Amino acid sequence: MRKMKRLLVPILTVLVIGIISLSHFWFKLEHSARDFLFMIRGTRAVYDDIVIVEISDLTFTILQQRWPLTPDHYLRLIDNLKDAGAKQIVFCIDLDNESFFPLESLIVAASERFDNIVWSRGNQINNGRRYYQQTEDIIEEELDLPNYNRGILDVYEDKDGFIRNYQLIWKTKSDTFFSMGVVSLGSLHGDPKWFNEIINKRRFLQIRNKVIPKVNKKSCLINYYGPARSFKYYDLVDILDDSTFTLPGIHDLDKFEFLNLNQHFKDKIVLVGITSIEFQDYHLTPFSFLNHERMPGVEIQANFIQMVLNDNYLTNFSIFLYFLILLLFSTLIFWMNLSMKKIRSFLLNSFIIICYLIIVYMSFYNSKLILPVLLLPAILIIQYLFSLIILDIRSNRLKEFIRRMFQEKISPELLNEMIMNYSMKNFIPQEKEISVLKVSLLNFRQYLKTHAMKESMDILNDFVTSMNSIIIKNNGYLDRLTGDDIVALIGVPVAIPDHAYWACKAAFEMNQIIGQLKSRWMEKKKDPLEIGFCITSGSVIAGNLGSRKVFNFTAMGDILTNCSDLSDMFDDFETSKNILIDEITYNLAGEKITAYFLDDVELKNRKEPVKVYELIEIEQNS
Repeated sequence: MRKMKRLLVPILTVLVIGIISLSHFWFKLEHSARDFLFMIRGTRAVYDDIVIVEISDLTFTILQQRWPLTPDHYLRLIDNLKDAGAKQIVFCIDLDNESFFPLESLIVAASERFDNIVWSRGNQINNGRRYYQQTEDIIEEELDLPNYNRGILDVYEDKDGFIRNYQLIWKTKSDTFFSMGVVSLGSLHGDPKWFNEIINKRRFLQIRNKVIPKVNKKSCLINYYGPARSFKYYDLVDILDDSTFTLPGIHDLDKFEFLNLNQHFKDKIVLVGITSIEFQDYHLTPFSFLNHERMPGVEIQANFIQMVLNDNYLTNFSIFLYFLILLLFSTLIFWMNLSMKKIRSFLLNSFIIICYLIIVYMSFYNSKLILPVLLLPAILIIQYLFSLIILDIRSNRLKEFIRRMFQEKISPELLNEMIMNYSMKNFIPQEKEISVLKVSLLNFRQYLKTHAMKESMDILNDFVTSMNSIIIKNNGYLDRLTGDDIVALIGVPVAIPDHAYWACKAAFEMNQIIGQLKSRWMEKKKDPLEIGFCITSGSVIAGNLGSRKVFNFTAMGDILTNCSDLSDMFDDFETSKNILIDEITYNLAGEKITAYFLDDVELKNRKEPVKVYELIEIEQNS
């Protein structure tokens, strides 16, 4: 039952965090943490497969023209790129507007010049956010033209406005349409029926030999190569500016002749896009995490195409498997938290969180595998806080238990020390070095026969009360009261290095107070009793020697038997103090006491005789 309760906290923690992870707040937090992985990784080298031709604010300034550009500009661009050896031209521009010019005529003319061009479909606008309506009536009819390829240009933002996914396909009731990147990759080798070779499955989209892993039915993750302008950019006017085209004023430098001469476009995929601020085709990407620098939409397409060409995909770790591992691992850590001290538990959880974040980064960096960044740290932190609460509750209960069990048996100083250093391990039976002090009413049994029970009990209570206060005062633990005997342990439950001295001191002070007790008894016309003291020292097994339900802190060992045997020998010696100590006690106390050797005696459980001393004096200032 107790183990089932321990399972409850990890299960509830994982369940609650799992539910919270579905919220917009957690989505934003988790994806911001993932974006930070890109920032740590930094920019990766971009190959020369792709270049970008931008239509920028500078383009309109130099051409002294406003949007839209004329078909002649696009045809000249196509002619020059063909002459420069471009492999493919991808127009990431929305030209689907009849108010500009007839797109069909432009496509016909362009197809006569170059046979590998990808055109975009029109974008729909909804509340300033780009999207594509998935209905047949919105999708344009295909133009019946040879080698004509059109792709969906739209890109989609996550809930927090960042672009992390790339939608690969759009489906309507009767047809399937592909994104610009997919169309570009499919038609890259010039096959007009490339779409017949597309394999679209739930978990991947295959384009020839390129298998793109999906994160949902329609999208994949984009493994960005860097922040905005990580790819090679050329302005449109640089491509138009050849020896046959005259730019206004000082801008006519025939730059394209130089670019063509140095083969800047040979065998390249050329993406043409608008970067003019007026068109607001800029988006937040993971590299925008710190500075919020936005990336042109055309470069997002470039990142996707480059990722596929390099087989440099990102994949998500199975969330089901992750939660299963998370539950098992968090349960183990929670149990460890409950069995460790707070500082060790804190260090353990901190170490695990740091190691996990390193694993998350290395999986991202080396294996392109994305693990949830914040789930495990959040669960460990919450479980650690829960364990602190549980440990505090246990601590208070244990402190109260210790106080209840020992407050009448040890000094307040020792009790406070026990509470400050509490642990159930302290009550597990283990070997200890202690001294045993036995105080005996030497003739109490005979006294009971000749005196009334009330008088005998009054004397016994007076005796026990006086002796117990002195035992507690001298760091002793009142172990047991057996009729006419008091047994005290010095050195448990709190270890005391000079336990032999404290036992001797307690016996000496008891002996001094005996005179006062006898005087009080005589005043009350009660016959006094004779009292004897025995002290032995050595090893015992001390701890809770009771059951789980009955707590009984005591000690077992030969020295307790030796002390009992020694107490039966008072009649064998003539002493002035009635305080007998064994040789070990005498040696441990050393110069702090004065004792006289009495004799060598044989005890029942000792093979060799034991030297017995009478305690005469102690050093009071020790």
